[in-house]
Amino acid sequence: MEGQKRINTVDRIRGLSVLLMIIANVLKPFDGIPPWMKHAHPYGLTFVDFIAPGFFFMIAITYSLSFNKRVEVHEKQAVYRHFRMRALYIFLIGTTLMFIEMVAPFSHGFDVNILQAISLAILVSLPFMALKIPGKMIIGFSIGLGEHILLRYLNGSDYMLKETRAMGVIGWVGLLFLGLALGELFFLCREKNSYRPFWLFSIIYILLGLFLSRWIPLFHSAATLSYNLLTTGTVSILFIITYSLTEDKIPQRGFFCVWGSNPLIAFISHFLLIILCRSLIYLFDISSSFSFVHIIFFFLYLGLMQSLLLLLFRKQILIKAGGK
Repeated sequence: MEGQKRINTVDRIRGLSVLLMIIANVLKPFDGIPPWMKHAHPYGLTFVDFIAPGFFFMIAITYSLSFNKRVEVHEKQAVYRHFRMRALYIFLIGTTLMFIEMVAPFSHGFDVNILQAISLAILVSLPFMALKIPGKMIIGFSIGLGEHILLRYLNGSDYMLKETRAMGVIGWVGLLFLGLALGELFFLCREKNSYRPFWLFSIIYILLGLFLSRWIPLFHSAATLSYNLLTTGTVSILFIITYSLTEDKIPQRGFFCVWGSNPLIAFISHFLLIILCRSLIYLFDISSSFSFVHIIFFFLYLGLMQSLLLLLFRKQILIKAGGK
């Protein structure tokens, strides 16, 4: 596996994903926000629907790299134990955040968050990490197809039932497998210094996702197969373009690298501040229309996040999440 150094493009895409996640979540409670700045409802895609898949694809890249590096120098059982423990502490953090959100004044009850989905996806994928690229693609496709059949069986023609969100974890597992396959392909292409196969399969993902969307709806809450293919293919193209244009050409100490170097800290910090913001809006009956006051709060919030993440970046304090 070529390359032991950090891939700056991963940090850049993760940093962009976290920033877009913050913008989407800050705007979520307010009226008058254009539909394209929120999740598509019920079906379809907006730019917001690409954020979580972007985060997942970066996890797939670092997870694949880290796993293959570790099996070269450690016993397999030690490697599996390492990733099981990593997934466990991510799950515990995600569950803690879930309970904090459940007791918040604006809470609508139980909801699965992205950290729990990431940890479960890592645990399920771990026994299959030694599979070749086609094996991972087949598993990702099969999981998505199986989820679709299960949702149709339980919900009939309408996916929009309360259980869909929790069951969507199945779809996120499939999403990670599809990302792992492309991640492995990226490293193979990098060794040969030819990225044509990566471009080809990214485009195939997109075309297949568009084709299947005629029968399997593009639905972010359930992470359906068509949604997973289309978003993963699109994000992988963004990744390879960014990699080609910026890797080793632009200094690492940029805005998005700072945000992407500590994605777990960035996610937890943004999650807690968003809960505080929404609680204040709910408790004090602040206007639900986005105003100048909210814009000031938003930039103060970004300033606090930037200061925290820049401090950690300069001190080289990196809290590991899904890989590396």
